[in-house]
Amino acid sequence: MKLLQETLSIFSLGQDLSQSDLKTILRIKESGQGEAWKRIWGTLHESLGCPSKSLLSFLHTALRLAVERRYILSSEQRDRAAKSGCRFPQELGGDWSKLLMFLSQTLANQEAGFAAEQNSGNQHLSTGVIKSCIIIARFLGDSGQFREADVLFDRARILAVMGSNKIFCAEVSLYCAELLNKWSASDPAYSVDTMARSAQYACQAAQLYESFEVQEDNQEEKHAHMEKFSQALYWKGLNYSTLCRLGGTKGCSAETACSTAREALDKCLEMRKEIKASRAKIAEVQFARGVLTFCMAEALSAGHIYWGIHSSGNRVQAAQGLYQKAMELFQEVYEDWRGRLGEAALETVKAVTMLSTVSNKLDGPSAAIKWSKMEVAIREEVQGAQHPRTQQAKRNHAALLKAMAAQNARQRILGVEPAAQDGNGGVGGNGLTSRSGPGQDKGDAKVMLQAHVPSAVLYCHYIVD
Repeated sequence: MKLLQETLSIFSLGQDLSQSDLKTILRIKESGQGEAWKRIWGTLHESLGCPSKSLLSFLHTALRLAVERRYILSSEQRDRAAKSGCRFPQELGGDWSKLLMFLSQTLANQEAGFAAEQNSGNQHLSTGVIKSCIIIARFLGDSGQFREADVLFDRARILAVMGSNKIFCAEVSLYCAELLNKWSASDPAYSVDTMARSAQYACQAAQLYESFEVQEDNQEEKHAHMEKFSQALYWKGLNYSTLCRLGGTKGCSAETACSTAREALDKCLEMRKEIKASRAKIAEVQFARGVLTFCMAEALSAGHIYWGIHSSGNRVQAAQGLYQKAMELFQEVYEDWRGRLGEAALETVKAVTMLSTVSNKLDGPSAAIKWSKMEVAIREEVQGAQHPRTQQAKRNHAALLKAMAAQNARQRILGVEPAAQDGNGGVGGNGLTSRSGPGQDKGDAKVMLQAHVPSAVLYCHYIVD
């Protein structure tokens, strides 16, 4: 991650540099990061669709600013870059719009050429249009314009199917599975149908990648294929987990969704270990396992599944055990991501989101407030105040504050003194100071209180964004 940040920091200065120049500046050979550099350079070319084999051109200020906001995150890095003359806007709305305009013009030109040559059998133009659709759709998704991104992905899929291009079909299905997950995470009214569609896309992507024939003696090609395949399995695991939480569909019960998610994540982890994937990729699977565990607890509480009841006494106890296990997994992943990527990273904030959600389930809104407040602050810094995901985090935080206010009111009725707020906007301990009489201890007061306090209505979803 550090090498990627340093690379993009250099690009953000708006200079066109050859690969050899960059390797010299970054001291790739001296630091022994040759393999990491190959992956970064290859990914940059693939993601940006660069026509040159040796140069990456940041021609548009919009693209440079997008890179700055997404990858140069720490205040120290921003201070250093500012001294060199770079500017860091608080919001990227206008710059995203300019970037979209530039890319859309390219797409329109390519589509015009494709329409003119459609009957000539020229597959190159069709491929260019598909790539352009994917690139623009991914930018739209990052900026929160999910509906527009979905339309472009549909166009790319139609072209890929028309051209019988299985590779693009798999890639588009994979990105759609990710997009719909992120879209649902930002929408308080996301439906079972939306999640069923996202799960189906992930399943299609996994099936297609599994069907590809890869030459065993070409290690680079095999490694790239297994990375894509494992990513499809990751999204399959996440999306089927959420489908389980929502009760499944007519054709896929909650129990089936749960087992499908578990199998996908087990296979994903096995594959990533086989290709010696980075610690970040291993932690990503652990995060998804935490999501699955949380969704199982939710489905169990709602009566969608019955796992573990026979050995745990009753539904409530079984669900509490799953919530606790999920909490431990998210705490582990949070510490790992925070230590390696920093607090203000999109990966870290995913764990923060889930820590807030599970804390609320285990100990109520007072325990979740500090995590919720942290999520809002990070998303405002990284994604901007107007991003749909930031707006959703703010709605969740407001719901927690409302629930805590109701909790405090009930505490007073029960004769329990509400505890003072701590520095994180929450309350210390369990939020209870008993004023009960001799016949009622603090534990009794807490049980009585929890029996009357509903959980905050959190529209949380589990991604990545």
